[in-house]
Amino acid sequence: MLKNYIFIILVIVFTLNGCSSEPVRPINLKNDDYSYAKKYLSWMINNEMQKHNVKGLSIAIVDGERIVWSEGFGYANVNNNVLATSDTIYHIGSISKIFTAVEIMKLVDEKKINLDDSVSKYIENYFLNTRFSSDRHMTIRDILTHHSGLPSNHLRGMWSDNPGSLDNYINDIQKDELTIKPGEMYRYSNVGYGVLGYLIEKIRHDKYESVLDTDVFKTLRMNSSSIGRGNSNSENFSKGYRNQEEVSVPGLRELSAGGITSSVNDMARFVRYIINDNDEVSHKILSPDALKLMFRPQYDKLQLDFGHEIGLAWMLSGLSVNGSDRVAWHNGGYPPYQAHLSVLPNEKLGVIILSNTDSASKFITQVGEKALQILFDMKTGERHLVDNKQSTQGNHVTVEKTRLEELAGKYVAFQQIVPINADVEKLKINIWGTELDLISIDNKTFMPQKSILGLFSIAIPDLSLEFNNINDKSIAVLRGFPAPIPFEKITEYSIPDSWRSRLGSYITVNPTNELTFNDFHLIEEDGLLVVKTTLHSSYTPNNDLMITIALNPLSDTEALIVGLGLGEGDVINVEQNNGQEQLYYSGFLFEKLH
Repeated sequence: MLKNYIFIILVIVFTLNGCSSEPVRPINLKNDDYSYAKKYLSWMINNEMQKHNVKGLSIAIVDGERIVWSEGFGYANVNNNVLATSDTIYHIGSISKIFTAVEIMKLVDEKKINLDDSVSKYIENYFLNTRFSSDRHMTIRDILTHHSGLPSNHLRGMWSDNPGSLDNYINDIQKDELTIKPGEMYRYSNVGYGVLGYLIEKIRHDKYESVLDTDVFKTLRMNSSSIGRGNSNSENFSKGYRNQEEVSVPGLRELSAGGITSSVNDMARFVRYIINDNDEVSHKILSPDALKLMFRPQYDKLQLDFGHEIGLAWMLSGLSVNGSDRVAWHNGGYPPYQAHLSVLPNEKLGVIILSNTDSASKFITQVGEKALQILFDMKTGERHLVDNKQSTQGNHVTVEKTRLEELAGKYVAFQQIVPINADVEKLKINIWGTELDLISIDNKTFMPQKSILGLFSIAIPDLSLEFNNINDKSIAVLRGFPAPIPFEKITEYSIPDSWRSRLGSYITVNPTNELTFNDFHLIEEDGLLVVKTTLHSSYTPNNDLMITIALNPLSDTEALIVGLGLGEGDVINVEQNNGQEQLYYSGFLFEKLH
């Protein structure tokens, strides 16, 4: 029977690896001969697109001042049999943040702003509520590097067919609260880049879209690039796909966080500019010093960053090329479009990948990383055959039961409660309904394993969970992804009477068609104050996402959303409106059903 199971697993593995053979790598990769790079990447892209049902994808690679390859795969429009090309236009999502950062640095070059000035110096009456006592103000540098403490998102109105202005947006977020002290930790924030877009409009006395078009797109001859829906009627604009079906695409309020559309040919022109000090248009946008500063880590090993490094908008850790110093990169998602951009600033190499299908997110980062490795080997004459990632596998060590019990508890990650329980010689974690064993490598580091049919266990390569105590918080950090993912342990508390009296079911007072909460229930679960709700979105892979949010009451009118990750650290507040008590969260109001 065991042989049968092994055979089934091997069949699955070979099936997933695709039918075509991997191109044979030459003994020597010659600079300027891109034939192997094109052949290998084409093979990899075709296999991955077939495996993940991706409709269309385009790629471009840059070496120095040259765009050495750009090509499209699959379809930009399936119904009309329009092939994807290097001129196909896609949404690039959060890669837009790099363009916003470029415009901010242009303002710095022009001495119109200073990176370490308070944001409130330039935005009149700008403030957010805060529960933290600190003399440190929130700076422009903090926002550029996602260290501002601003919430990850202001959900109400974020996606909309008729998104409001940034003026209204700045007013809307005044009711939200800082999630952490500015400068204390990395927490990705679309809200922050919405604020930067507004700052640009205030200083330039023009719309963000017009400023970027003049200062960047026209200067770099990015003629197919636009912001918002300006390109949606172009014959080169790609349709969007999810689950084999064409889907409608929403409008985005925070255009400065994710609103740009472009082609890989246009993006390659931008990459060529950003990595070359001596480019023909280099000094027309930024000074060489400003360009270099964008690729420089901005915070010195903050404890709560867990080793993650970031420049000015650019991610500087998480991806690697053997032999190279640093990969600078950014991904983007604009449902259902997916995008990847990565560069080696020192070697002046870059790759851009854009796709029209949400499942492309499962492989485009790996394709980009592999492309840079091949290009690096070509340019340096070196040969690297080992994987970029370092395996976390090690010898199992015995950890005392008391230590296992100390680590066990309820943790929060991805706005979900994740139980970690102590077994005889290991920990067990239950995440998204899947139970995994955690095997100890040392006293604080554990490697996840999955039991197969109760007969044997398979280690999950490259992943590890590292337990630490930082700032009176018990934290488990999941490593092996491009950015570390912190799990915060929930501390025990007693639910105050003020919050116990609010237990029950609520209705959303101000829902929107594009994004809202359904079935909002405030309950007690295992001694914790918890919200169970369904987030309904017209534009995500799962239109209805059931979530469980762990709360920690801070006062009679404030409850903290526990956690250190995306969407966590926010506060649910109690308001009085027309004599009726309501709960406020991220722009939404909830009223108790009687």
